[in-house]
Amino acid sequence: KEASLYELTQGIIKAASDDKIKGLVVRIESPSLGTAQLQELREALVTFRDSGKPNWCYADSFGDSSSGTGLYYLATACEEIWLQPLGTVN
Repeated sequence: KEASLYELTQGIIKAASDDKIKGLVVRIESPSLGTAQLQELREALVTFRDSGKPNWCYADSFGDSSSGTGLYYLATACEEIWLQPLGTVN
């Protein structure tokens, strides 16, 4: 089952205070999210990062055939951004 944006953001926020969760790896693909949705998801990731737990982002590329600005903006909520060696930033 795919999670809704609400379920996803609430899960990330709850994970920030869950002692069983030690860190978070975010894999960004090509979500079809609008600017407001990207901002909401980014705020949840910032909340997680501010809890003191490590979080990392991985992407194959940011914007193969279109602008990757929104996806990269989302990735900046993580303390490290990993891009595959042949990946592009458009």
